[in-house]
Amino acid sequence: MSGFLTEVEYDSEQAELLLSREIERAQGFSLVFAVSGGGNTTLKQIADFQSRYPDLDIQRFDLREVTSDLLGILRESLRQPTPDAVFVTGLEFWMSGDLSIPVTSFIANLNRSRNSFAGVCPCPLVLWFPEFLLGVLSRKAPDFFSVHSGIHYFATPPDLAKAEKLLFTRATQWGSSTPDEREERIEELELFLKSIISAPEKERDLEMQLRILKRLAEIYLTHGDYQKSIAYAHEQVELSRHLLGEDHLMTGGAYNDLGLALLNSERFPEAETYLRRALAIARNSKQQNGESISLCLSNLAIVCLHQSKIQEAKKLLQESLKIQQGRLTVPHLSTAYSLSQLAGIEQIEGHHQEAADYQQQALSIFRALLPESHVDIAIGVNNLATIYYQQGKLLEAENLFNEALTIAIPVLGEDHPTTKMMWNVYRDFQQEKGVAPALP
Repeated sequence: MSGFLTEVEYDSEQAELLLSREIERAQGFSLVFAVSGGGNTTLKQIADFQSRYPDLDIQRFDLREVTSDLLGILRESLRQPTPDAVFVTGLEFWMSGDLSIPVTSFIANLNRSRNSFAGVCPCPLVLWFPEFLLGVLSRKAPDFFSVHSGIHYFATPPDLAKAEKLLFTRATQWGSSTPDEREERIEELELFLKSIISAPEKERDLEMQLRILKRLAEIYLTHGDYQKSIAYAHEQVELSRHLLGEDHLMTGGAYNDLGLALLNSERFPEAETYLRRALAIARNSKQQNGESISLCLSNLAIVCLHQSKIQEAKKLLQESLKIQQGRLTVPHLSTAYSLSQLAGIEQIEGHHQEAADYQQQALSIFRALLPESHVDIAIGVNNLATIYYQQGKLLEAENLFNEALTIAIPVLGEDHPTTKMMWNVYRDFQQEKGVAPALP
């Protein structure tokens, strides 16, 4: 990624000139990347471009809601007669900069349909996004990326560029960073958030504020500070409702984040309320995004499990897994999470072999897609150890308990709730064997 995240100062006026020439000289489809500041900064840069070149007919598609099929959107909504160019914005609101996350349906569809865009969009297609997404597309969508004809770099304020570098790191990467690294990044994000909030109202970048609130809620959830996660998620919900509306898919995502934070705080009835709202928004979204629906189903299932609603939880997870298996052509973390949760249900019902089978499938996906030091691998290993413990496979269980703690302690620390949970299970295991428990 470092090859795309630079400290070069770009000239927006020169970028505007070169982009306008590329649009004017185009004969049919071409793929163009406009590297910009994201959010409101991008919208201002587009407004400046259009005021400088008012004769160009531009149609803009704002994709701040998660989507899986850019080609389908163009096929359905491209104006006739064809505009001089199509501008696409908003991808940075939901596309991940984490290269360890497997290919999403959106990326897979870009690769799969790269040769079909010319027949649907007979004009330049210009994707506007922050610099980190350039690296994502080059590595995750190489077939689509290879047909681009130009990259134009627009100037980004230094503080905004720094914030983008912090924001492109997804929660999965925070899970494998050290406590000191997380503290440093959290402090930088909170300082930037304060600078946005303290700005004059007309200059306040509410979209960037929303993105930072979401990331801080995610980070504190991973960090085990659930009260701060709840606080930031509450702010995220309120700002999203104000900025985007109650039924927007991103507002649904904010409800989901708040529900997860409440779930981890064991405030289960409140968590269920917000997660059911998130699921309703995802189901009713115009985009009908399967990945969002699947995520909401899985999270709601966890809450149901904690409230002894076993059969409802099982139905929710089976629906989630069916969506994932129908839409995803490659293994995905969401599939692993659903499999792990189904293992938990089988465990509760006393079906230990079925639980072990589900958990082994989940763990194999985690190991294939995540760094070996990632906390989700530690949790998966610990879950499998617990199942083996219940099956009487004590040697296998002991090895896995040790492996889980060996991963978790350096990453999370001994005082993290997840580490404590693992240690408590391991302690009971050792005491039942008549051995004095000791950290590995």
